[in-house]
Amino acid sequence: MDKDPATSQSRTGGGSSSIKYDAFLCHASEDKASIVVPIAEEMRRMGLRPWLDRAEVGWGDPLVAVIQKGLSESQFALVFISNAFLSKNWPKTELDAALNIEISSQRKKVLPIVLGVEHHILYTLYPFISAKLYRKIEPYDPSARVPQQQVAELVSELQIELARGGGLEDSAGQKGTGGVLDLSKLDPADIHRFYK
Repeated sequence: MDKDPATSQSRTGGGSSSIKYDAFLCHASEDKASIVVPIAEEMRRMGLRPWLDRAEVGWGDPLVAVIQKGLSESQFALVFISNAFLSKNWPKTELDAALNIEISSQRKKVLPIVLGVEHHILYTLYPFISAKLYRKIEPYDPSARVPQQQVAELVSELQIELARGGGLEDSAGQKGTGGVLDLSKLDPADIHRFYK
């Protein structure tokens, strides 16, 4: 059940008529069945609009142009960082483009989901990502579907980010600081959930 893009745009706080999707799903094909498709299905079930390549790219479409348009028309880019992701050029190019949009617009764009990759590897390859608060699925097996409870939790957290509108603000509400998180304002149960 896809929503009217205008409804999505007004709810996300994007403020721009160019926002047609709630999240661009940036991933390696090896992770599609285990987590990417389940996230897209849960998003649709919750009334959100995912941008997923197999639904948006048609036969003969100019791939680069369609993906660039998808990234620019999405409020966020959910980036599924796995070992397969790190071994491929195309998903890393999509991540680089999303980070470029985030930096140039000074609005949060990239929401990382780390799938079984160690922090030191992430830090070495993507220091900007390792410095963000990211979600982690561990252990992660690309041949097994991620449990529905974890999928539902991730989509619920995406809904919270959509409600916030995506600005880069610190705990004092100042723009452009990189999204400092004030842990003293969080419920201890939420803190545990962030790091499990």
